[in-house]
Amino acid sequence: MLTELFYLLVSTSGCVVLMLLIQQITQRSITYPLHELVLSLLLSILCATAISLAPTLSLLFKGIVVPYEGHIRALTFHIALLAFICFLTFTAMSYLGKKKLNPSLQPLNEKDVSLHLLLSSFISLFILGYTYFTTVRLEQNLTISQTNLMSSWLLLIGAIYAATRIFQHLHLDQLVIKRELNRMRVLVSFDLIGLSLSSIVFSFIAGLLQHNSLFMDYSKWTSVLLLFVITLSYLEDQFSYQHQQLRTKHHELQINEQEYRSLFQNNPDAIFVLDMKGRFKSFNHSVLELTQYAKDEMLHLNIPDLIVPAETRRVLNYYDQVCHGMEVHFETTFQTKYGREVYIDITAFPIHVNSTITGVYAIVQDITKEKESQQKIEYMAYHDELTGLMNRRGIRQRMEQHIRLGQPHMAFILLDIDLFKDINDHLGHTYGDQLLQFVGARLKKILKESASIARIGGDEFLLCIPYQSDSSEIFRLTDEIQCEMSKPFQLGQHEKAITTSMGISFYPSDGQHFDTLIKHADMAMYEVKYDGRNHYLPYSPAMEKRSVEKIVLLEELQRAIDQQELFLHYHPKYKLSTNKVEGVEVLVRWEHPIKGTISPAEFIPLAEQSNVIHPLGDWIMTEACRQFSEWQCTNDLDFHLSINISPKQFLHPEFAQRVKKIVSDANLQPKSIDLEITETLAMENTVRTMDIMAELKAYGFQVTMDDFGTGYTSLSYLSKFEFDRIKIDRSFIKDLPENSDHIAIVQSLISVAKHLGIQITAEGIETDEQLSFLTKWGCDEGQGYYYTTPVGAEEFMKHYYNNLQTT
Repeated sequence: MLTELFYLLVSTSGCVVLMLLIQQITQRSITYPLHELVLSLLLSILCATAISLAPTLSLLFKGIVVPYEGHIRALTFHIALLAFICFLTFTAMSYLGKKKLNPSLQPLNEKDVSLHLLLSSFISLFILGYTYFTTVRLEQNLTISQTNLMSSWLLLIGAIYAATRIFQHLHLDQLVIKRELNRMRVLVSFDLIGLSLSSIVFSFIAGLLQHNSLFMDYSKWTSVLLLFVITLSYLEDQFSYQHQQLRTKHHELQINEQEYRSLFQNNPDAIFVLDMKGRFKSFNHSVLELTQYAKDEMLHLNIPDLIVPAETRRVLNYYDQVCHGMEVHFETTFQTKYGREVYIDITAFPIHVNSTITGVYAIVQDITKEKESQQKIEYMAYHDELTGLMNRRGIRQRMEQHIRLGQPHMAFILLDIDLFKDINDHLGHTYGDQLLQFVGARLKKILKESASIARIGGDEFLLCIPYQSDSSEIFRLTDEIQCEMSKPFQLGQHEKAITTSMGISFYPSDGQHFDTLIKHADMAMYEVKYDGRNHYLPYSPAMEKRSVEKIVLLEELQRAIDQQELFLHYHPKYKLSTNKVEGVEVLVRWEHPIKGTISPAEFIPLAEQSNVIHPLGDWIMTEACRQFSEWQCTNDLDFHLSINISPKQFLHPEFAQRVKKIVSDANLQPKSIDLEITETLAMENTVRTMDIMAELKAYGFQVTMDDFGTGYTSLSYLSKFEFDRIKIDRSFIKDLPENSDHIAIVQSLISVAKHLGIQITAEGIETDEQLSFLTKWGCDEGQGYYYTTPVGAEEFMKHYYNNLQTT
């Protein structure tokens, strides 16, 4: 009895130690993965030792095996052989069967039960066979009882099956449900496994020797029964724990699903799921709002049913990429149920289920408003907001593209509305803007689809017209444009006729680049302006030469002012009723050291285009006032001095103060100075002109409107200005008295001026008839070649004295 108890204690302890080592090694392989061969070797040694431990100890305690060198060497050899067999088995399972020895993460199933029963039967049979053949080799008188064999085999199967299940569920605790191991339960389970194995083997050997032991029989049945109870209890506890975990997980999944569905259904973006055939499986309410389809209708649609035909192939390519595992983001256009096109932004990615792509998840945003805003911004960047025509940037882009594509011939026509500022100031900016719109519309009507039209400046339009080899068709078209533009425009209650000045350059003969062609057309247009407006000219290289000459002339004019190459002439004005000198107009002349006399008509406009007009104007005023002061010091003069003022000079912020200082420095009275400004200046800058005139009048200066009749000034408009006199332009005088229209105009001017208290000066008098009629109609003053040409200071004084003697 004591021997059997001691045997059970030693054998069970040894089995427990071996099982703890197996558990530690396999647990370590979970945390720190071991190489498969190393794990197979360790487990094979432990398993061989565990399988052979109980039989060996049983034989020792039965006295069949004696611990001398021969027996121990034989047993060691048997254990090594068994370890080698286990190692081969584990290796074959690992590399040939592709079944890892590391514990599985998969839950139990029916195949596991069958496999474990088969494995338990094989190991049990192996243990009994090993025990029998070891015993029979050492002891010949053995009795094989069928009852002993079957009961031992069945009990071993039960014990080993319970052991494998306990080991499997220990790892399940660690890997799947993440539960901490109960050390006491593990030790009790291992003790019962060791006890059952030891008692079953011992009873089997005892039965072979016909030395049956009631204690061992009782131990084996009790231990196996308790092992099953413990195993079932452990499994029940584990299943209960797993069930609780599943309920918790299920509750968490329900919450996650509700959160996902809430996000899915209430998302303002349209979200849908497609299957692998491109059909709609599920979608939120935003999809229905976006597409305007009903839910049942959407379920019968696929991708091509929504996307516009031009985009279908591209969208299907993106869909195919997602089906192959890629995430894509793109923009496209689709049609709603009622045909409205909507711009959308799509982000799509694959749906993975168990490492398999089962569909496509897509998030769609309606970007129609953003696209329309972007298109509007892009349109505004390349189009004129007022007229709807292209702007400079737009026409540049289009023409540069035409040039790159090899357009053979193209005419660039730069059109400028003559005296547009007069219309703007007289009628207001509203009517001015309306006129620009009408001009743009009329140009589109004339040119139709054949030309590109742009508004590139305030009143400048660029017409780019393709043509064949003959440029005469461009001139014919330009004549047509001028004819159509001369027809009156209806601006509210006003009917206004306009004229235009146009410059033409031709691609490729006049330039290869957009900027060059514009520059040359601009040169030609300004030549038209200098020539009197209201016609057109094609560019010629001579214009560029003249442009260079103008730049050179401007530089020389600046030098001429500094080097005293300029001088003044004086043109007297007469009181018609007495024929007495009433005033004298100052005219500047330039004697170039190489080019000789240069006409004011050539250099004054150049000066007005640049800041040279300011030093030139100051020099004229200073020199004229100096000469007039010198005359007054030696003579008793009874006439005023008239000085022509450039518009740019007049509008300078410091002009009034500058004039006052020059006159004061010359010791002259402001009332003896008459400042002549053009009608165009007065009309184009009405408010500013009136302010400066008021300041000058406050100082005592006289102010005259020069060249009256060449602009758009109405007679009633004169009452707004405090002019001392107006000069009727020579164009109305030269045809008197033959031109009845001019007679009516001159008579009306004289009548209105007298009514307003303004003196009238007629310039350009050349005949007795003109003088007679003007005197008869009550004109106050006259000036012209009838009396004298402009002369130098000395000649003028001689003329003045002669006039005094004859009047």
